[in-house]
Amino acid sequence: MRILSFNVNGIRAGLARRGEPISELLANLRADIVCFQETKLTRADVNNLRRIGSAEGWEAFYSFCTLRGAYSGTATYCRSAATQPVSAEEGLAGTIPLRSSPASPAAARLGFSSDDPFWSKFTEDELTAIDQQGRCVITDHGAFVLFNLYAPAVTDVLSPRFPYKMHLYEVLKHRADVLLASGRSVVIAGDFNIAPKPIDHCDWHKSSAARQAHFYDNRPDREWFLKLLQEGGGPFLDTYRAFHPPDEHYAYTVWNQATNARKSGNRGSRVDFILVAEPSALEAAQPQDGDAPVQQPADAVIWAGGTVTAAGIDSDFQGSDHCPTWMDVELPQELPQGHATPAMALQHHTAGQKNKLTAWLQTGSKKPLSGPLWRSCYDLAPLDISCAHAGFEGAATTSANSLSGTRAVEKLPVEFHTACTCQAGAYRTDMVCWISMRCRVVGAPNFVPWEWAQ
Repeated sequence: MRILSFNVNGIRAGLARRGEPISELLANLRADIVCFQETKLTRADVNNLRRIGSAEGWEAFYSFCTLRGAYSGTATYCRSAATQPVSAEEGLAGTIPLRSSPASPAAARLGFSSDDPFWSKFTEDELTAIDQQGRCVITDHGAFVLFNLYAPAVTDVLSPRFPYKMHLYEVLKHRADVLLASGRSVVIAGDFNIAPKPIDHCDWHKSSAARQAHFYDNRPDREWFLKLLQEGGGPFLDTYRAFHPPDEHYAYTVWNQATNARKSGNRGSRVDFILVAEPSALEAAQPQDGDAPVQQPADAVIWAGGTVTAAGIDSDFQGSDHCPTWMDVELPQELPQGHATPAMALQHHTAGQKNKLTAWLQTGSKKPLSGPLWRSCYDLAPLDISCAHAGFEGAATTSANSLSGTRAVEKLPVEFHTACTCQAGAYRTDMVCWISMRCRVVGAPNFVPWEWAQ
């Protein structure tokens, strides 16, 4: 089985650059689980995702940025017949409501307890900020738990966004540590936006030893990443480095497109990784002093989740400023099969909601359809909200705190009312609003909640 990670730098733009649909991109990547980062889609795009992002034989799990439009975002694609996860969730800090469907009730969060004292070190706003930008999808594949990560691209410790970056890393490590302590194997795949060692950055790898000694100066993010890896005393193995030791090879996964740096001298950095850890690695993890032993290339890496037989970087793969990185793993047994598709799957964002709303409109049922939703607001001025989902439309105008209006839905006049609670975003002037929507056929006795996937 191959697990692959690829920062697509905008999935729609990437597909346009390559001139192919998502199904062909997935086929050309030749993997069984594909982790995309920087998808740059919003929940408002969900109606188009069946056309843009669906591929026969694959299940897709998207996490969207809710703080601003067309920014950040992650998506994990799994082959339906072989690697469909048992459960899936988005975010790291537990602030996003778990999705459920009639066939797939919401599962418990993986490696998470709200009673864990770890969470008390953060404010509610800090935890909310971690999950607002669509930076992680977590999927449980039985043999291992997979984190698909897109970390913030900020390196200046004086930037107001730098604490956010470090908070995200700290929460990621805690979630992984809890899973390892419970006996689970863990994979973290994605764009860390950190080069952990001088060999991984073109401006450092040929520098003198004296200069390289300052690689970690004023860069706590680099120190954090090194300590996450086995070379720094952490539990995670850098699968690429296991097969391509730094003393014999350097390679990059991202380049400056403006200077054509990929072709002009291969001046880039390696910030995209696939890391693996097993429960025993957490116990064995110890801080290391001095130089690490010289690393020899591996023929295979025995891991509790399976045997990693190869790892690599496809530096010639075009369509983004990044390139894919991957690992091949032989599993000790087949992954779980025959279970319901997790409710977070893309298919439940579209057709499933239409079916539920259709049934309600036809039968006049008073049973609630689903719960609340997220939406980003950029100010508190009156905002036209266009409600379009799976063929049904409604429109109204809202202030910061209320919305009401009427629009024909399949020739049935439907009223919408919401309560909107807004708060400032963590690092911008954006407003983040939690909107609880209700709707009813005009004249019906009761309103019912409706999850409006926008």
